[in-house]
Amino acid sequence: MDGTKTEHLSGGSTMSRRQSGLLSLIDRSSLHCNRFFFARRLDAGLMEGTSTDASTSDEVVCGVCADTLKKSETLALSCNHTFCLDCWEGWIKSAMDKGPQVMNTTCPAFKCKRRVPQTIISRFLDEKGRKALHKYNADTFVDV
Repeated sequence: MDGTKTEHLSGGSTMSRRQSGLLSLIDRSSLHCNRFFFARRLDAGLMEGTSTDASTSDEVVCGVCADTLKKSETLALSCNHTFCLDCWEGWIKSAMDKGPQVMNTTCPAFKCKRRVPQTIISRFLDEKGRKALHKYNADTFVDV
């Protein structure tokens, strides 16, 4: 043996202290990565449908038209500003009229800086609109 101490695992296999330390490091690294990706998804607004609102009501008031709707008929980004799907569609189509600036579309709430993710934008577009969005995205990537 190389003089390293070993730990006995269930099933009769053994692991050196070094291997055990590496697994511990991997576990901590995985936890850090999960936190990192969760935070990035939150920053990108991809945690839609989540809410920190303690209310258990199934009805929500749209922040634009003030209609009272079921939660399933609304969409909220991670900023938790909730709007009905009709208002979202109007917001996105209006943003598409601005051409490549659609890539900088933010939440419809007053002074909210949360960017609307492309996945949300494309949800409200037809095939022609999705192709235009894809082109704007490619152009933006090349320009940077």
